Amino acid sequence: MTCPIGGTITYAPGITSTWQALIYTARNTGWVCLEGAMLGKLGSAGFGAFAGTATPAMSTALMNFAFLNVSARALAAGDQVVFEGMLRNGKDFSETGDEAISGLTIFEQPFIQIWKKATGESAQSLNWQDFYYAGLSLVGTRAMYESARTNPNIAAGIYRQGAQLGNALKNGKLFERVTLEGRFGLESIHDNPVWRALWEQAKENKRNTGNENPLTRYENGLRGRIPNRRKNVSYEREAFSYIEQEFRKLAAERGVEVPSGQVHHNNWPIEKYSDNALDPKNLYPTEPRTATENQHRDIHRATSTGPHPYNTPISPKHEKPLYEYNPRPFDDNDND
Repeated sequence: MTCPIGGTITYAPGITSTWQALIYTARNTGWVCLEGAMLGKLGSAGFGAFAGTATPAMSTALMNFAFLNVSARALAAGDQVVFEGMLRNGKDFSETGDEAISGLTIFEQPFIQIWKKATGESAQSLNWQDFYYAGLSLVGTRAMYESARTNPNIAAGIYRQGAQLGNALKNGKLFERVTLEGRFGLESIHDNPVWRALWEQAKENKRNTGNENPLTRYENGLRGRIPNRRKNVSYEREAFSYIEQEFRKLAAERGVEVPSGQVHHNNWPIEKYSDNALDPKNLYPTEPRTATENQHRDIHRATSTGPHPYNTPISPKHEKPLYEYNPRPFDDNDND
């Protein structure tokens, strides 16, 4: 093809088939999508958008940063050698040294090019794209810094996820619904008869105080005694927090062990299931957060439909249908 403004459009030297052209196009599209995602994150929420929620030790943060740096440069070197050197320019593998160096210095390359053009070492002149890619390099570096500073051990996490994926593929269960009992070893308040009895006792205690409180407001709203109750979504959360506090107090008084982490609402967001916000069938106490692990966050990440663990709804594939339970019935000795 001949371009109207000059030049001829041909296949790149190393692309000799339709499949190679498709692969090269897919690679370019992937890079552009990643670029857009990073800039979108930066524009919508600032540099904090790249952060996690943990606070690792300094040694772990440094290891995280080194791991991300080495991984990014290794991927970039492989990309430049295979796609730019061999496919685009038709070089043999042994001739792709310049591309390898370019990939290994991926974050420095924009600034190197600016220096060469500004000093006349390069025959090309400076343009806005040079500064755009320099800015993008800074965004990428800052993203790595934030991720290293605010996430658990990234390398170990990737290894664990890879092992889980490998096991899922090996067992043919990649698309199996994630269950809190199976995947995370959790137990609902309802399925533990002692917890269940204490939870019901906590509700009874607060229901009979004689004064209005978050539980009575919630229950009156369910009965339609509070007009437009659903316009105030805080009722469900206030009532839940109120009963959880009483539940944990009763458990401590009776020497009953309950994981001290956040209680996960298995059917979430809580407002969607407002009528079941206090139903112990949906409530799973999680292990307390540590410097390297956050079980409640990991549950959301494993079952969410989107990249943000808390702001995107649960996938229908993983949502546990309400009332599909067969718990052991109450026993007279449950509270002994």
